[in-house]
Amino acid sequence: MTESFDFSEHIKGIRKNDPDYYSDLTESNEYYNDDYDPKDKKKFRVHEGIIFLVEITNSLLSPYETANGGVGGPPMLDIFDSLSATIEQLTITLPNTGIGLYIFNSSKPDPDSAMKMIFPLRDINIEDMKLVDEYKEAISSNKIDLIKEWSPLNQDFVVNDEDTADGDTGSSSLIKVLSEIQFNFKKENLIENREFNKRKVFFFTDNDNPKNVDAARCRIVLNDLKTNGIEFNPFLISAGKKVFDPSKFYDEIARKLGHGVLLNVQSIKTNLLKEKVLQTKEIERKLFFCPLYLNESI
Repeated sequence: MTESFDFSEHIKGIRKNDPDYYSDLTESNEYYNDDYDPKDKKKFRVHEGIIFLVEITNSLLSPYETANGGVGGPPMLDIFDSLSATIEQLTITLPNTGIGLYIFNSSKPDPDSAMKMIFPLRDINIEDMKLVDEYKEAISSNKIDLIKEWSPLNQDFVVNDEDTADGDTGSSSLIKVLSEIQFNFKKENLIENREFNKRKVFFFTDNDNPKNVDAARCRIVLNDLKTNGIEFNPFLISAGKKVFDPSKFYDEIARKLGHGVLLNVQSIKTNLLKEKVLQTKEIERKLFFCPLYLNESI
C-alpha cells in the first residue's frame, strides 16, 4: 500500500470548539452576493457540501474480467480512491468543505432500509479520512466481504407483488433515496451555524437498467434538486466487459429534464473515474466574484 497522505498539517480546528476551525479560509474563497452594498460590506464565504451516493450492486463490489482477460479490482475500490483523492485535495484548497458518504440498495422499497450512511455530511475531519483509507486497504487486501456486509442489489432480481407498497416497486427507492438526500442537505446543512451554500451530489452506479422506476417521477425529483440548489452529477460506471448502456434508462431522463437542468449520462471506465471526479469537483472553483471599485474622480 502506498504511503498515507499526512493531512494534519493542512487541517486546523479538528475539534469543533477550536476557535481556528474556520479561520484558514482565504480571501480568494469569498464571494459577494448580487445585491452587494459597499456600505454594509456583508461577506459570504463558500461552504461547499458534497455527498457521495453509491448504488451498491454485486458487480460494483466484485472483481471483474478486463477486456484482455485479466482481473480488475472491485469498482468500489476506485470509488473509494476517488473519494480519498477528493478529500486530499480539499484539505489543501478548501478544508472547510463538507463530505458525506452514503450507499443504497435500490431493490429495497423503504429508504430507511435501502440507504446506509458510512459517514454523514460534515466538514472534513481526520476520523472520516481514516475510515476511507481503512476501506481502501481492506478492499485491496481482500480483508472485507462487502457483498456480505452491505447486501447489494442483484441486477437480475425479479420484483414480486409483495415487494411493492402503495403502487411503488422496489427499485422506486432510487427516487425515494434521492428525495432523502435532499432532506439530508436541509437537515445537516448547518455546522456551527454555517450553511452549505454550494451543494453537490456525486452519484455512482453501474446499474444501467433500474427496474420499475417511473421516469417521470425521477425527472421531477432531479428538477427539484436543481430548484433547491443541489447539483446532481452521475458517474455511470463501465468495468471491463460490463459496459454501461445509458440508452436503457438514463438517456431518456436526461433528454426530458426541465430547462437549465443538464445531466451528463456518458459512461466512464473505472480507470478514468478518479480523474473525472476531481475534474467535476473543480468546475466551479474558478467562479469567485469580487466587487470592482472605481475612483469617482476618474
